[in-house]
Amino acid sequence: MGASLLDTTAFVSNNIGLTTEQVSVVTGLSSLFGAVTLLLAWIFLRERLMAQQWLGIGLILVGVALVSL
Repeated sequence: MGASLLDTTAFVSNNIGLTTEQVSVVTGLSSLFGAVTLLLAWIFLRERLMAQQWLGIGLILVGVALVSL
């Protein structure tokens, strides 16, 4: 139930952000979803991340940085 509540809250927050704030800011933040999910799994669940997953996190962060410039 906790995961569904967090997911619903994130979805509603994203929709509110798209209607009230700059779309580029909200899109940049929402694109971090995959990287944040992997990092949380690594921190809390002690999952081992493969080199490809670390590369993916890095590429996501670089992409968000490039879009925000």
